[in-house]
Amino acid sequence: MRGKRKRTTRLLLAALLALSAITVSIAPTSAAPGVDASKHRLEVAKTKLVDLNSKFTQLVEDFNFARYQLSLTQEKLVAAQATVDKASAVAQDAQDALATRAVAAYQGGTSSAIDMLLGSQDFTEFTYRLEFLNQMAANDADLASEAQVTGEEAHRAAEDLQALKAEQQKQADSLASAKDLVAKNISAQKKLVSKFQNQYDQALAAQQAALRAAQQAAAAAAAGSTTSGSTGAFVPVSSGAAGAIEAARSQTGKPYVWGSADPNVGFDCSGLTMWSWAQVGVSLPHSSAAQYSVLPHVSRDQLQPGDLLFFYTPIHHVAMYTGGNMMIHASNPGVPVQEISIPDYWWALFVGAARPG
Repeated sequence: MRGKRKRTTRLLLAALLALSAITVSIAPTSAAPGVDASKHRLEVAKTKLVDLNSKFTQLVEDFNFARYQLSLTQEKLVAAQATVDKASAVAQDAQDALATRAVAAYQGGTSSAIDMLLGSQDFTEFTYRLEFLNQMAANDADLASEAQVTGEEAHRAAEDLQALKAEQQKQADSLASAKDLVAKNISAQKKLVSKFQNQYDQALAAQQAALRAAQQAAAAAAAGSTTSGSTGAFVPVSSGAAGAIEAARSQTGKPYVWGSADPNVGFDCSGLTMWSWAQVGVSLPHSSAAQYSVLPHVSRDQLQPGDLLFFYTPIHHVAMYTGGNMMIHASNPGVPVQEISIPDYWWALFVGAARPG
């Protein structure tokens, strides 16, 4: 029982300590972040919401267990009280019987012990009757004594159970308070996630609008300078890694299209890296895992612009490193090809790098 109480107390303390840290996470910020920062902040908020939901579930289960223990204690308390009442009644009955016999013996009467003794026919019968009366008195006394001892023990047990019940009730109340506090934090965190989601959507929409405008301007300029016989194909100014980066950047704003490596349609992640390096004469397979397997690997501290970065285990995403902790990639449906500063959560998913040129 003591072990269970200690377990409940430890869980409660851990929950309350966690709540003090969680409260900090829901503090609002005033600055409007960029796309990468707002996305990172949104992911952090979602992660904390998941953590809050987990803590809430744990507290609910702890609260249910505390209530179960309380119900068991209540049942034992009722049984102990019944034992106290029964023992007290037995002791009282025995004491009453002794008192009745004592009064009858001194006051006389047809049923008194004196009459019983005087009615003996001889000394032997008198001896038997006297022994019988003594045995009855001794039995009554033993019964009264045993009942008194049993009653005292049961009373002490009832007091201990009552104290345990009070302690368990206190723990249950504390768990209920902690559960309510987590529920309030969940509500606040949900609002924060919604706020960050709106900020991210707005920032992404603004970025996409700017990319479309830049792309349209570039297309208009290219249309004005091309001849009627031109194919309009991208031709990098430089070769090698610089040319591959230039090619990839020229596709900024193109949509994510699964399985595509066509500038007129869009790209997926390995399609973009394959197409970009193809513009400088390097052939790569259309698969992030295959690209990693066929290229020479380099460590993170040896990265150079043009190197490919691979993510997740097993590998299922690739980006092109452009230097200065930046990369360009086709990340997922609904997000266009973009060059971003690599946030920590991407580095946490980083598996390795490879060098095509």
